[in-house]
Amino acid sequence: MKAPLPKILLRLAAIATALLALGHTFGNPWLPELGNGAHSVIEAMAAYRFDIEGMTRSYHDFYIGFGWMLSAYLFGHVVMLWLLSGMVGGEMAGPRLIVCVLFVESLALLTMSWAFLFLVPVIMNFAIAMLLGGAWWAMRDSVPAAELNAAN
Repeated sequence: MKAPLPKILLRLAAIATALLALGHTFGNPWLPELGNGAHSVIEAMAAYRFDIEGMTRSYHDFYIGFGWMLSAYLFGHVVMLWLLSGMVGGEMAGPRLIVCVLFVESLALLTMSWAFLFLVPVIMNFAIAMLLGGAWWAMRDSVPAAELNAAN
């Protein structure tokens, strides 16, 4: 039996997200280069420490912490997308709304990648956004109008 298009697109989005998660995680310590003054920037980020909510932290701590948090979120999205792909074929209103939220989120990540990062995350976030958008669009025919109205 052939898998429905939304299931295939969601699994491809999970795989693309897994690749992005692996690339991000193994890119630690998330430094584009180590020469030409980069060391002095890292040292300055680590040297400036401040108290925040009863703890002493540096900008370097925040930089590393947010990097690891992003990896955790990406791996969580991989699992969630794979689980959502398994829901295709049943009642589609709930999963379609979740896919819509993830699609909008991926568009925001694409925009931020374009504005602040570099080509690889832009390409990966573009692919994920297109796969999620395609899955959301393909799921539209599977949701009876009564279910959509009940979900809203």
